[in-house]
Amino acid sequence: MKKLLVMLLVFAMLLSVMVGCGKSEDAPAPEAEVSEPVEETAGVQEESTPEEAPEEEAVEEAPAYAQVDYELPLFDEQPEFTVFYPLRQGGGGGSMPARDGGDFPFWQRLQENLNVDLIFREPADSVCTEQYNLMVASGDVTDLVFESMLSSNASAYPGGYDKAIEDDVYLDLMECMEYAPNYSYFALGNDDNRKVVLTDEGHIGAFMKVLSEPEKTNLGLTVHEQYLIDTGLEMPSTVSEWMTVFEAMHNNGVKYPCAVTSDAQIQDGNFTDAIGACIDTSFLIDVQSGDLVFGPTNPETKEYIEIFIECVDNGWVDPDWAYNTYMENPLFVDGSIATCSQLGQRLVPLSKQYGFDLVPCPTVHREGYEEGQLAIGEVAYPLISSGGGIAVASSCADIENAMKLIDWMYSPAGAELCNFGWIEGETYYVEDGQKYINDFFQATNEVYNFGNKTLYSSDRDFGYVFPNSSYYVAEGIQKEANDLWTVKTDNAAAIYLNLPGSVRLNSQESEELTTLINDLDTYVQSTIYGWLCKTTPFNDEAWEEFVAGCQNMKLDEIRAGYEAAYGRYLEK
Repeated sequence: MKKLLVMLLVFAMLLSVMVGCGKSEDAPAPEAEVSEPVEETAGVQEESTPEEAPEEEAVEEAPAYAQVDYELPLFDEQPEFTVFYPLRQGGGGGSMPARDGGDFPFWQRLQENLNVDLIFREPADSVCTEQYNLMVASGDVTDLVFESMLSSNASAYPGGYDKAIEDDVYLDLMECMEYAPNYSYFALGNDDNRKVVLTDEGHIGAFMKVLSEPEKTNLGLTVHEQYLIDTGLEMPSTVSEWMTVFEAMHNNGVKYPCAVTSDAQIQDGNFTDAIGACIDTSFLIDVQSGDLVFGPTNPETKEYIEIFIECVDNGWVDPDWAYNTYMENPLFVDGSIATCSQLGQRLVPLSKQYGFDLVPCPTVHREGYEEGQLAIGEVAYPLISSGGGIAVASSCADIENAMKLIDWMYSPAGAELCNFGWIEGETYYVEDGQKYINDFFQATNEVYNFGNKTLYSSDRDFGYVFPNSSYYVAEGIQKEANDLWTVKTDNAAAIYLNLPGSVRLNSQESEELTTLINDLDTYVQSTIYGWLCKTTPFNDEAWEEFVAGCQNMKLDEIRAGYEAAYGRYLEK
């Protein structure tokens, strides 16, 4: 009976979002004001009087989803929860300290201030998937499972969240959203977010990370400034301009000016995204028709292969690129290479270490396009993660308080504590009533080689996250790099759109298609890499044979599976 009542409540909440509040279903959820608690509570509607609204007129309802705040301590009687949460490896080989010790102040203070006892199970990230599988197989699943390091774009559970719920391993959070009004506000009060959160069966498998704004890109294309100056050319921004620069650099003595990653990406994917090429086994949405196309067989991929081979033939790319791991993090010190992809915060240290200026480059686009326009665009940028979140085990004995604990991380006050830390002056300062991350954020813990902010605030794996804290404390070239690399996607000129990250095959489709997909992937990779490594000749006849070969490997059947998955996404 309780389950039925909860389901009826959730249905009423969903109905209110679709028809109430004076908003359309597509209207985005408003940003949370984290500095002041919101007095409304989820599911509570204001009563009107005859003076406020005559009986014959429709009465405007209060929002079904509204943020609430919690008083601390969160619990009067201390609950206990077991938590599976892998430990990250730090820079220089260090490892994050245990979360229940004094060396990890954030979690220690969280337990003290909320009056909760968390018993962590913390495998290293290198073995976390193996340990997770052993835990599930044993049936001894922790109350809470942080999946952020287990899977990049779906649940770690075989078959996904629907299968985990069907197998009674994970709780369907949709049945308990009355205990999580803050998460409901973000996850169900916005159409794009809802498409990410809801599974194909209409379940909610986990608490996902929610961003307050789009995240700044901190990884992008860089170039040895002196090598560029020596060419006498301007900073390139198109594919053809870069080809001219590569030639000039090579003529000036730079051995291999064009950096290539070990997965055959010129300048870490800048060229493929600009052109519209796809050299992995992925489907794209054709903008004109709306149909799904197989990326490796589109004409733009053929164009990219021809560009790559030209770079190799001209001596701009190391012919042994597939075996030279240094290409992914070049030192630039011996004139071997001129470009690479780097983190923004590493630009100044690298320049000082090696005695040259490494400068950021704008995102590459193809001829005829403008800055920020790529041939491959995005369907949408929902401010909610499609990766693994925090699942609640169905075996959890105290579901209400477990939900409340996690929901606190999405509350106004909880979000501030998770993002900035617990103590003013330690990781943040206040100016004109607003919190700002201080210089302590940039420091590195000497014992664990881990950023101090990671130890004194949240791991950014969960909750309501303010994503651009590193950008706001950056200066000079670091900030310039973030601005250059963070491009507002303009889909006006896009040829294709990427499938949204939450478009996934269901368990039945995965069971039927996984072997076919793996066989197709092997064929695609071996064929394309053969061309790029110059071990097999590339020409029009070879390309046509490749396209036909993909088609013969039951490509239509695989495409139909992804079309069904995409259709389910659109219907959410």
